[in-house]
Formats: sequence, C-alpha cells, structure tokens
Amino acid sequence: MLARRAWKRASLGGALFAFWLLAGLAQACDLAAPDDRVRVRHVHDGDSLVLEDGRRLRVMGINAPELGRDGSADEPFAIAARDALRRELFRSGQVVGLRYGVERQDHYGRTLAHVFSTEGENLGAALLRQGLAMAIVIPPDLWGLECYPAAEREARAAGRGLWAHPAYQPRESRDLDLREQGFMLVRGRVERIGRSRDARWVNLEGRVALRVPVGSLGYFETPLESLIGQRIEARGWFHLQRNELRATLHHPAALQRLDPPPRDAEARTP
Repeated sequence: MLARRAWKRASLGGALFAFWLLAGLAQACDLAAPDDRVRVRHVHDGDSLVLEDGRRLRVMGINAPELGRDGSADEPFAIAARDALRRELFRSGQVVGLRYGVERQDHYGRTLAHVFSTEGENLGAALLRQGLAMAIVIPPDLWGLECYPAAEREARAAGRGLWAHPAYQPRESRDLDLREQGFMLVRGRVERIGRSRDARWVNLEGRVALRVPVGSLGYFETPLESLIGQRIEARGWFHLQRNELRATLHHPAALQRLDPPPRDAEARTP
C-alpha cells in the first residue's frame, strides 16, 4: 500500500480535504442477500483472504497496508488491519457473504468480491471506519461508490488509525523522490493536460503524471482541462517510468480538488 521509504520522511501535513462525494448522499454499506456464502480458511492481510475451497480472494473497495515480504518490513498498521479482519471473521464463525464484482477475477487470478459478516455487515467498510484501510474504486465495479469513501471520510476526519500516522499523509508532488513508489496520496498543482493516442495525462508540479485511459474518460463528467491551475489530491499506485512517477486513474473517485470552487464574479448584495 505505502510508497517505499515514504514513511521515513513524510510530513503530517494539513487536514484539508474534500471528497468528490456529494454531501448528503448515502448508500448502505451492508447487504442482506449476498451472491454466495463461503467459509474462510486464512486471512493473509487486511484485504486478502484464502477461502476453504482454495480460492484466493481480494476484498473489493479497500486497500489495506501490506505485510512485509522478501525481507521487507511490514507497513505501519498492516498487522492491525489483518487482526481486525480476523476478529470480524471470528465473530462470523469464519463464514462470510460475498457480493461478486462485475469482473470476477483480477489479473493475479484472485476472486474479486465485497465481503460481509453473517449479519450482513460490510467488513471492508468496517476497516475503513477504523482507519485501517483506504477506499478505492476500480471500474467496472462501482458498487459502494458512496459507501466506501464515506466510511473513509469518517475515519480521516477523526484521525483514526493510519490517518494519524506520518506514513499515510499526502505527499507533495514537487517533493517526491523518484524512488518512492507504491500506493500513496499525492498532492500538487496541475500544470497541464497532455494527450496521447490512448490516454489523457494530468501533469503535476515536479515529475508526476496521472494517466487517465481514453476508455475511462466517460466516468469523468467534468473535463480534465478544468483542473489546470488547481491543486488536487490523487490516490493510486505510483511507479517510475521515463524518469517520472506515474499512476493510472480510472475513476474520479481517485481525484479530489483541494482549492475552493471558483467564486461567482461578485457576491450580489441588495
């Protein structure tokens, strides 16, 4: 989840944020009638399970801190997220309900599903409210489009869990070291919008570019050009390519404006 090395020198930063989520919208996170009920054999981490039938499952709607592997250290709160999910499953008798994604598998061959307790509680949303994961939206599955960001917003406003840790604070694009790769929140001012045959590019201060595939532009109701000159926050998996950090964004839920909306010419007073 975390950018490599980011936790060593990340700033706590400010608490200014405004989710794209419109105030007042609400979608129930819970589900009374799942597509399937299964037994869990093993909890790998906060967003990965192994089912009794041997399937590996990726919990949809969230991205939890990663456990260390190949000699690397655990990311902060990785064990807490795993243990919180284990406790929820223990209360459910290791049986969970699944709501499968529009796409049933990811490119690693893992089953994709939203996961619920036997009482219908959304376990991914429960981790988000505890501040033990971040919300993600990956089309074409848009179930929980309001639910998951709202659950994260609650924890973020309260400074719970990872939101109180320097490792998970937004990074300024102009200050990023190109060695700091992985999932992170990045803030910066949009300098220009570029075009290529298969994508639009949102270029931030410093060496950071956000790629929006042409096939994903339909999710963006507002033209990307309206972001020029605006400060934004983006979330995604950043990697080094052509001497800049790049992340691919498929949905506007991965972007938020930090600048206030433009004022009307002048407030008209009687």
